[in-house]
Amino acid sequence: MRVPRLICTAVMAVAVSLPALPVVADPASESLKAKMFAAWQDVKSFKLTIATPEGGAMTGIMVLPDKSAFNIAMHGMAVKAVRIGEDMYMQMNGGPWSKVSSAMAGQMSSMMKINDIKSFKDQSVLKVLPDEKFDGKIVGAFESETASGQKTAGASVCNYDKSTYRLVRCHSDKTSIVFSDYNSQANVVDVPK
Repeated sequence: MRVPRLICTAVMAVAVSLPALPVVADPASESLKAKMFAAWQDVKSFKLTIATPEGGAMTGIMVLPDKSAFNIAMHGMAVKAVRIGEDMYMQMNGGPWSKVSSAMAGQMSSMMKINDIKSFKDQSVLKVLPDEKFDGKIVGAFESETASGQKTAGASVCNYDKSTYRLVRCHSDKTSIVFSDYNSQANVVDVPK
């Protein structure tokens, strides 16, 4: 017996109009999130390297809670940016350093706050994926979704060190972010001269 087209259309219309149901995390996902959050509590600093398929590259140092320094190479430009608290400094193409206006500094500071792990912990659900290989090592893998089931920004797969539970990489078809040198004494951010 064939279902009349009108009934199929009505069922599809109702299904499309329903809100997304909350994602229910499984115990393994919640355990991983708890271990990663606990590991993050001991992080004082780290380095990161970001690459895009278009050839854009950014390297940075984060010193928690509120210092960061980035070197950005994109579209033929070289930009250096340093944030210390609410103060922001920039250098364009090797020119002189300048302090950025407080409005722009605030805007850029909010973009550079990668350490907002609490909102990640409270508002996301991890989907544990099969292990992957990165940099010659087997690493854990997960995707992150909001509590309502939406992919989080970037829709990346993230990898973590299975012994420390610290992030080592997040990657998608558009971007790769590599995290390294956690708590290294070389991770220093000072006011540029």
